[in-house]
Amino acid sequence: MQLYDFLQDSSLNNLRNKMKAPLIDPSEMPYRPGIVYADIFDVFGGKEVDFQELTIGENGLLYHKGILISLNIKDVNQMSQEEKLPRLHISFCKTLQEMKNGGRFKRYITSCKDNSIRDIRFISSNHRNGFKLVTSELDVCKFCLEKIRWNDYRSNMSMLDKDRLVKSFDLAAFYKKFEPQFYSDFQGVLFRENDTMDINNYQLNWSFISHNYRKSKNWCCEICGKNCLQNKGNLHVHHINGIKSDNNLSNLKALCFDCHANQPFHEHMRK
Repeated sequence: MQLYDFLQDSSLNNLRNKMKAPLIDPSEMPYRPGIVYADIFDVFGGKEVDFQELTIGENGLLYHKGILISLNIKDVNQMSQEEKLPRLHISFCKTLQEMKNGGRFKRYITSCKDNSIRDIRFISSNHRNGFKLVTSELDVCKFCLEKIRWNDYRSNMSMLDKDRLVKSFDLAAFYKKFEPQFYSDFQGVLFRENDTMDINNYQLNWSFISHNYRKSKNWCCEICGKNCLQNKGNLHVHHINGIKSDNNLSNLKALCFDCHANQPFHEHMRK
């Protein structure tokens, strides 16, 4: 049976014209049909991807399952006492091209956070458990800024001007420019500018949020790495700022019972 083409219906088009409602190309919408909530949970918290899982936009922007993302290396081999942080990538720049050609793209983690703070693991035999977890703000890649001409960034600029644009780069402004609808749709879920939530009350869908968040972390503790797949009840979702109604993903952390009990103001769990 042939589907009816509503776009060719003159009465509907006349009504649409009276309403001054323009047709919208779905491919140009930042929040596209087909994006599911679970995918956004996975991407937001950091998901390791192969290059084949990414889509490169015409302007070089990076997408995973229709979601605009940034990329960064999580595991850094520490060859000295210096902890050299990786760069945050926002486009398919020449560095990513080189990593792809060298077959090293699996080292990259996706995110759709609107800030540049990431968890980095410095790998060294000098560290307990073989690594040291550091939460740091990453500088954006200069090649990426040049690729998308962010604030007119150019390779022939002075080093002072380049550094100024790197330090002033803001991921929230990046999302608002390139994916304003996505940013607007998920304001308060992924991103938050105003705190209007009720204090210390779990939301009605907390069990759903908790399950999906722990699943997005592969049922592993984000501090010690303990795998709780066989005992999922031993993996909790901790609210970093102590506000139970604040389910902004940047405020959540999957922790095993022991690591959860060692968090500040959790003395009641140690009794």
